[in-house]
This record gives sequence, C-alpha cells and structure tokens, in this order.
Amino acid sequence: LITGADYNEENETLVLIGYEYFVPFVWIMQDFENNDFFNGNKKRIDFAPIQGAQTEGVCFLNRDEIIISCEKSFYLASIFKCSLQELTHEKIISDTSLTPLIINNSVSLNGDRLKINLTD
Repeated sequence: LITGADYNEENETLVLIGYEYFVPFVWIMQDFENNDFFNGNKKRIDFAPIQGAQTEGVCFLNRDEIIISCEKSFYLASIFKCSLQELTHEKIISDTSLTPLIINNSVSLNGDRLKINLTD
C-alpha cells in the first residue's frame, strides 16, 4: 500500500512510502524519463527496525534527506529522518539509518524547533 510520495526536482528523485504486512518501506526512483518511473533506477528498502509502524507521509528535507511520518498503530506516532545516500547503499536497514525527530512532542530540524501535537 503506497501512502505518500514526494519528488525532488533538483536531483530528479521520486520517493514513495508505504507498508505491506506491517513492514514499512520506501521506493527510491531515479534516472527515469518523463513519467516512466519504473523504467529508471529503482530500489525498494524495507524498514524492519520499525515493523508495525504505519508510515503515511514522506517529504524531502533537502537534496539527500527525507522525513517519514508514522501514524499511531502497533508503533508509536513518529517522525524519522534518513539519508537517501545511506538508503541506496545499504542492503539491510539498521536502527541507525532512521533518526527519530520527535522529543516531547516537538521536532528539531537544523537547530530550529517546531511545536507539534501528536494525537490518535
């Protein structure tokens, strides 16, 4: 089930987020022409360390980093940051590949703080 997507025009990369059998995943698609996404370079990465998370949203933070949001399910409502470069070069995702961003209902991005409210 694909639940979110974002496109970075600067590096011509499309990311899709979703989950299957409660295992979150991301598709990274690059080097495609026009809208023919599946004929370029593509890679699916499963996030076993956060199995049970209901991944719902994804967006580019910058050229190389994405933010992933998760609704509350078998896993806590969460926001993670990860590097596309790390993801495209790893075969198995480790706990260190996903950086949690929520601390006491606030998110820290580049030193700035944004207050958020997580609800069920």
